[in-house]
Amino acid sequence: TMKKILSVFLCFLIVLSSFAMIGHAVAEESYDHNPQIYVGGLGCAPIYYEDDPEKTTMFYPIDFKRVLGNLVNVGDYLKASLEKENPDILYDVVYSWLYDSFGMLALGTDGETMAEGMKVDEIELKYSGNGIYAFDYDSRLDPVGVAHRLHEYIGWVQEDSGKEKVELVGSSYGTTVVMAYLNEYKDQLEDIDSVLLCVPSVGGINFFGEIFSGKLVINPEALIKFLEGKLNLPEVALALQILNKAELLPVVLDCLAIPLLRKTVYDALMQFIKDVLATLPAAWTCVQEDDFVSSLTNICGENYNSPDHESAKL
Repeated sequence: TMKKILSVFLCFLIVLSSFAMIGHAVAEESYDHNPQIYVGGLGCAPIYYEDDPEKTTMFYPIDFKRVLGNLVNVGDYLKASLEKENPDILYDVVYSWLYDSFGMLALGTDGETMAEGMKVDEIELKYSGNGIYAFDYDSRLDPVGVAHRLHEYIGWVQEDSGKEKVELVGSSYGTTVVMAYLNEYKDQLEDIDSVLLCVPSVGGINFFGEIFSGKLVINPEALIKFLEGKLNLPEVALALQILNKAELLPVVLDCLAIPLLRKTVYDALMQFIKDVLATLPAAWTCVQEDDFVSSLTNICGENYNSPDHESAKL
């Protein structure tokens, strides 16, 4: 009899403690504000190799070790190009290094299809507590298309939180997505309580317009000053260490000091830009208005308005 009484008492304590823990969890999650949806900037969703679901070697955010490793592997070709002042060797080396390091970021001519072997996680509900949700998306895509996914995501948050309204917080390129959403759903904004844009890129980013329109300039002295001024960054410090150990830093700078070879590096960079960066709708979104026509002309040619030109849809 005593064992039965003790067992019932213990069961009662377990049930009571379970309710206490549930109550504690609810108390921790209770908040008196509307849920916030944080829309991140470029690279908020990692791009990784399809055969590496554990994401041990992500392609983006950029793996600097892989990029620098690719550069070290072409050291002999760089030296040969410098010694013979052969622009063809240098062009192939620079373009191959860039494409091997970043080429898998490119999208198909439809602005959506990924390179074979690459993957980005599907958009899913991500909750970090205190009413804060993260909207992670493939930031290479057309922001208008992403805005439609954000609209769906807002519905998920409303269902998950039980709240009728949400707050949108856009950061960097995420502000472009938020503005695209506000424009696309301007007649259906009763679910939005407030909007906060942090370091917005909605006006464009100078860098993209400059490289797309061909204003890119390679200045060896500026490069040296940049490297020297950024030694406090671990990635740059690592890059310099590897380049110095491989005796490549002087070779790179010597190549850029010769006008013919400097032009060759520029041509290789521009071809890479056309083949990779110019396939990303998000990059075109960042081109400022003053540079847009010259960028289209430089990347797509004089007939960029032709309906037959695949890149024109971007």
